[in-house]
Amino acid sequence: MKVKLYKPQNPLLKQYIECFYTLQRPPEDESVTYFAFPSIFSMVCLNADADVEVSEDSMTLKHCLHTKLETRLICNFGRPGRIRYEGAANEVVIYFKPLGLNSFLEKDLKYYMGASFIKFNPFDDYQAAMTKIFSIDDDRAKIEALESYWLSNHKGFEHPFLHRVVDEIIKEGGSSSLSETALKNKVSRTTLNKHFDLHIGTTPSQFRKIVRFRKAMKQHRQKISAENLTDISYNADYFDQSHMVKDFKALTRYSPKDFFSKLSTLEDGNINWLFL
Repeated sequence: MKVKLYKPQNPLLKQYIECFYTLQRPPEDESVTYFAFPSIFSMVCLNADADVEVSEDSMTLKHCLHTKLETRLICNFGRPGRIRYEGAANEVVIYFKPLGLNSFLEKDLKYYMGASFIKFNPFDDYQAAMTKIFSIDDDRAKIEALESYWLSNHKGFEHPFLHRVVDEIIKEGGSSSLSETALKNKVSRTTLNKHFDLHIGTTPSQFRKIVRFRKAMKQHRQKISAENLTDISYNADYFDQSHMVKDFKALTRYSPKDFFSKLSTLEDGNINWLFL
């Protein structure tokens, strides 16, 4: 399995898209299953020549020639997703920043969401355009075509407080309480929850939890804390190690110790999977 990450080149797109990655598997590769973990990003996953089977928190992709291009929106921030590949694969995933996808959509992000791995077809020409783009063999050229297409659908997204709140939570590593965040931005917690749900697809509390979780992964990967779980919990703004254990089990199904011992990182830690 070959995975390659690309950063957007267009200055405007850099505001909204964190990265693209391509995944390719030859037909002779053995079937593989992995867990992908909660993220603050919204993901648009495109698969060519794949028969896709979806259940509550899992997606199985079986190679099938001449199948219609599949596009799925992944905005499930609460639980790990189980992904399985059987046979060859040709996939592109777009990682949109927390509010990024809203800048391209006609309706609130909430309108397009549903179960995990929901089918996604946001524009009238989307299916035809994606099919044409996937006919491009060179991955770099394919990503450039994707950038051009999303730029053509850019609408912008303004909000009285969400951009500021999201930036604050990420910058502070999820350390501030929701009451403090709401008070600082002169809104109620109810209003904060409502707008997170509409435009990000999760609650502020869950968003903070994932920010801390991702910060702990970064601490471990960079060995800033010498892999000491107590140090990691402190530096990632958990109350204590017990707090970190509780959050990790909720988000990954594993304790931090087991999680870190099994975790595989790809593309300089931008992709974090646990192979089963």
